[in-house]
Amino acid sequence: MLSFKTYKHQNIIAVKGPIIECNRNVQLPLLTACLLALLSACSDVQNSKEDGSYQQVVLDENWEFRQSGDTSWMPANVPGDVMTDLMQQGQLDNPFQGTNERIAQWVENQDWFYRCVFDLLESEHLSTSPKQELIFQGIDTYAEIRLNGSMLLETSNMHRTFVLPIPDTIQSPCTLEINLKSAVKSGMKVMANQKRLIPTSNESRPLNERTSSVTRKAKYQYGWDWGPRLTSCAIWRPVILRERNALQPDDIRLTLISLDDQEAIYEIEAPSSIQSGEISLSGPQNKDVKWHSTPWEAGRCRMNISFPELWWPRGMGDQPLYSLKWNGIDNSICVRFGIRDIHWNRTPDAYGTSFQCVVNGQSFFAKGANIIPPDYFPARSMALEDDLIAAATEANMNMLRIWGGGVYPSESFLNLCDENGVLIWQDFMFACGMVRGDAGHQANVKFEAIDQLKKMRNHPCIGILCGNNESMHAWKNWGWAEAFELHGEDSVETEKAYSTIFDSVLPNAIDSLTDFKYWPSSPMVDPNRTGPGDSGDEHAWRVWFDTLDFDYYSNHAGRFASEYGLQSLPNQKTLSEVGIARWDDEALQFRQRSSMEWLQAGLNGWGMMRIYARRYAADPALSADNPEHGGTTELKRWIYLSQLTQAIGLQEAIERHRNSRGRIAGSLYWQLDDVWPTVSWSTVDHAGRWKLAHHAVKHANADCRAIWNRSDSIERSMQLHNQGPTGIEDSNLRVQWRNALGEIENDASRTITLTPFETLELSFPGISQGYPIVSWNWTKKDGQMIDSGNVLLSKPSTIRWPKAHIDITQLEDELIISSDSIAYGVRLQSNEEGRFSENGFILLPGTENARKVRFLPSMGTASTSVSFWTEHLAEFQ
Repeated sequence: MLSFKTYKHQNIIAVKGPIIECNRNVQLPLLTACLLALLSACSDVQNSKEDGSYQQVVLDENWEFRQSGDTSWMPANVPGDVMTDLMQQGQLDNPFQGTNERIAQWVENQDWFYRCVFDLLESEHLSTSPKQELIFQGIDTYAEIRLNGSMLLETSNMHRTFVLPIPDTIQSPCTLEINLKSAVKSGMKVMANQKRLIPTSNESRPLNERTSSVTRKAKYQYGWDWGPRLTSCAIWRPVILRERNALQPDDIRLTLISLDDQEAIYEIEAPSSIQSGEISLSGPQNKDVKWHSTPWEAGRCRMNISFPELWWPRGMGDQPLYSLKWNGIDNSICVRFGIRDIHWNRTPDAYGTSFQCVVNGQSFFAKGANIIPPDYFPARSMALEDDLIAAATEANMNMLRIWGGGVYPSESFLNLCDENGVLIWQDFMFACGMVRGDAGHQANVKFEAIDQLKKMRNHPCIGILCGNNESMHAWKNWGWAEAFELHGEDSVETEKAYSTIFDSVLPNAIDSLTDFKYWPSSPMVDPNRTGPGDSGDEHAWRVWFDTLDFDYYSNHAGRFASEYGLQSLPNQKTLSEVGIARWDDEALQFRQRSSMEWLQAGLNGWGMMRIYARRYAADPALSADNPEHGGTTELKRWIYLSQLTQAIGLQEAIERHRNSRGRIAGSLYWQLDDVWPTVSWSTVDHAGRWKLAHHAVKHANADCRAIWNRSDSIERSMQLHNQGPTGIEDSNLRVQWRNALGEIENDASRTITLTPFETLELSFPGISQGYPIVSWNWTKKDGQMIDSGNVLLSKPSTIRWPKAHIDITQLEDELIISSDSIAYGVRLQSNEEGRFSENGFILLPGTENARKVRFLPSMGTASTSVSFWTEHLAEFQ
């Protein structure tokens, strides 16, 4: 029998359940993070009244599962996944280890049963068994749900929340049984009913077996070039039992009507039941607020807030959050929100049509990355949300794009973004594929959108909603019509089905439920423009897929770079944790999924990484006659040189975008994180360890930053960026030009004053263009450092770097790094888990140029046996 407790005036329901490894060198209670989806500072969940009349409980205990056809039940975790349950029972080897992905493929063709037994809620104030309902926050994907043997629902959408009234005839004890059907076999049945094939490109399956395009399931789970195919099924978010008809936070809609320094006016829209309760408002940190509201009329009222504290993206100001509370007869709720005005400026300008985010009247440069689920199994991903946001904010990001091939964010993730000032570019969950055209599918998508929009609509972090990732771009450019034999009427119907979803169903839902901005697809040019690159957003992939140099980023990223990137290997310890120790290990080669056949027969991601590493750093490959060929030494070369090249490329991209003089308004690289330990475009590997590129991104994204102009036409100039709300007065900028040995050949000083959110361009016309290195220190008038850096104006591979002797002196948690000669791409490493405050830098010669770097141990304090060492580019040339 499932036990439960009723909680009064608490935000946290008891966390119980097993411990699951998450590949982060810590053990995390799986259910802790899942239940965070129900929580926020003002609760965002239902609280009990004083009399305890409102109740709910998470059904997270005593679950069992079995394979269809078996009679033996095994313990299960809910939330969880079939594969993680099989692993815990010793029925499946970890698919992340070695090549075990291959031997896990049988799971996708099986059906599974889950069950638990629970008692209905009891209430001494209402009745012995008040009207109750079950809420399923995530069922993946095709399922039959039965209660005491009676069918309640059949599901076909991983991205929906299902609320099921419990029939009054049901009595305790209750047996809840969920039959999770094979998504692949169910998808094949759906495909058999289609009049034509539905194009998609992510699956390595015959065209008539690619079921991801007809199934509302996370597309990455069918395989991608950075992830495995582990098409499992799951109860992946909590199952909740609660009293029926209680008002929920997502029943409330707050719409900003007007905003100025003196007053914010909102319209509150809610079900009629809210009129019988009491509304109160508290300010940030629970401060008293001067406010008033109008009487309710037709489910609406106006709320006037005096002297509003504005919510800003990270780096532009604070993130104050207000709490609107309602106390009714049977329950109470709280909606947390931030006061901010947001729009996207799309007006004609000298470059075409702008595409710039404006918050509270202030335009700004969007700095960030694309994110995918941080673990392949979504229930485990929730436990890693804090790490994901920390990686973004520590790298000075103010925007993340939630890519359309994954899953929608949890409530807890949105709360973290609200609190940290991280704006969200939110794709609907469609990626690299066309869609079905039947009415049932369209209705399914409509209800999915309603579920997600109601959850998101009061969060200040939501910046823009996008219909899909690359679907229309692919239809126009990837040869799908030929490959899938879609001509004539079939082509027309394919485009009609697409238009129904992305030009009607989704925008209509957005307009009826929110005031969010909608962008139909990414990438996309403005509908009123025809010229490529002069409007809309762009996926700038000609670096990599067309092997162009990094200077491409100066002139080609559309008006907003929403994707671009370079591959690299994860850190060596991350590979060793999944059994990879050598370059020629089959498990490593197995994880490279990027095919480049259109460029050259047999070319894949290894070849592309080698092309760019040789061009910018050094050749990572050893010759076949080298005794270290294929071994540990070659693996170290690939790790260091691929990560260094990725760091150079991403830093150049961000800096070139920021220096575009307003032409490019945002730079979101692909990608921040990984779903499993693999070779990919991520800057933080699956174990949470930073690659060199994440340090480079952190520096390039700094709010106050001096950036040298790399364009040939403006080689002797730099831009000073102040993206913060505070001015910089009478600061000092000292610039030094150095030769390849790091010796100073020329210098200049300027006194700089910048207003808030200002960019200033400086030119140095009297300086020779022949110096390869530029250094600078930008300090406030009190001597406090604003920014410093060294930039190499040529490709590192063009210089024969000296093999430097680097000294490391440890002073408590600070390291003093010095060198007898210049060292490029200095990488610090340690025998203990942790990271460094900076890494992958240019180290100038002499003790006067020593760098101070902090070591940040994962456990908080380094042991007495901690040791450090370095490597740099000269060692690999």
